[in-house]
Amino acid sequence: MSENPVNPLEQILRLCDGAKPNPWYPSLFAKTTGISRESLDPPLDQLRMGGLIQLTDWVQGNGQGYILTPAGSQVLESPRYLDKLRKGELPAIGSRLTGVEDLRTKESTAWGRGEAVREALLGRDGTPVVTNALIIINILVFFAGMALTMQSNVPLGNYLSGGNGTGELRKIQDQIGFLSGAAVYLNHQWWRLLTCCFGHVGWVHLLVNMYSLYAVGPLLERMWGKGRFLILYLLAGFGGSCGMLLENPVGGGAGASGALWGILASMATWLYLNRRFLPSSLIAVWTRQLLICFVLNVFITFSISYISKGGHFGGGVVGLIAAVPLDRIRFGRRATRWLAATALVIIPVICGTLVVYSFQFTGLVIRQNKVIAETREFSQQNAGRDFGNLDDEILQELKELSSELKNCIDLSNHSNTIWWNRSLEREKNSNTETIKKTSDIYDAAIRTARVLRRD
Repeated sequence: MSENPVNPLEQILRLCDGAKPNPWYPSLFAKTTGISRESLDPPLDQLRMGGLIQLTDWVQGNGQGYILTPAGSQVLESPRYLDKLRKGELPAIGSRLTGVEDLRTKESTAWGRGEAVREALLGRDGTPVVTNALIIINILVFFAGMALTMQSNVPLGNYLSGGNGTGELRKIQDQIGFLSGAAVYLNHQWWRLLTCCFGHVGWVHLLVNMYSLYAVGPLLERMWGKGRFLILYLLAGFGGSCGMLLENPVGGGAGASGALWGILASMATWLYLNRRFLPSSLIAVWTRQLLICFVLNVFITFSISYISKGGHFGGGVVGLIAAVPLDRIRFGRRATRWLAATALVIIPVICGTLVVYSFQFTGLVIRQNKVIAETREFSQQNAGRDFGNLDDEILQELKELSSELKNCIDLSNHSNTIWWNRSLEREKNSNTETIKKTSDIYDAAIRTARVLRRD
């Protein structure tokens, strides 16, 4: 008659009890007995989530250690609890761990922090609510753009392909929150620094970014927690938008790439700050993967001309930095959390301040491009007109444009050199020459109109 096999849950509890006062190391046990180390993970996770055992610090050569909790010791001393355990049922003793957020009150301790960190990697339960919501919002914004495209009688293919960002398509992109330096600098529409993170230039752009968010979002949401993950995503997106304007204030753009760079960069910070709670082999593997991912993304960023380098690196830098106060908000003591929260608020303030400062150099180019576009449109609309028959409204518009041209000339005489962007400095100088010539033509047209009106 064969002997009944020992239940793995009971066996692990007894092994932990027998190892006291030292931790029990599954890796050493697996080597000694010849069993598979992976086969121990399910019962270990079940006992740990049931609050019967807890993790200890990782020890080089021994691996992860486990010790009994008071509840685990109580189970071993009770025949009734052991009977339940042998049936695969965990006795309801003390508090069970149902997820990372349930450790909130214990996370200020080393053990609580280690549990939260390891649970973020081992946990499988829970729906990535924030990730799913962000994907849905991005898709809805894209569909809204499609609806506006069809209402405006613009070929849908132009919108789906991304078009060239001009004419009617540009107006539709503006309506769904795309970013442009002119909208921020001239119209003070600072909200576009966030709304542009949910718009995309064509379906391929949307598909690539949403697949990336779908692939990495659930893990990062579990690592940071839902609220902190959302804050990190939005901050990185805002930082990417600011970086886009710093690089090219006269252009425009949209996309979730800056936010994606930010949340990926935050993983490097997370690994570094929590390295003592994780096995060194895991950190080495993740570090290599992050480096490969970074190199690949840098290559893509520089190999495709229309990708915003400032948008990508801006989001990445903000994500890398913002992860530090977010980590302190989660694991720090009360005073530290308040300081971290203050630092978190300061980050977007610094980003916005850098954009405002850059406008002192680049704002003139934005203004120049606007007046050049307006003069071209005016010239096209009034081509071939008799200057003696200009009505008051057209003549007034001509005078206003002439005044704006002169203002741009005066500003260009006292403008600062755009030292970090030579191509933009050349564009400013070229615009200045064009505006001077156009101003001379408009002055001559106004004089001619006055002379002909007197006659």
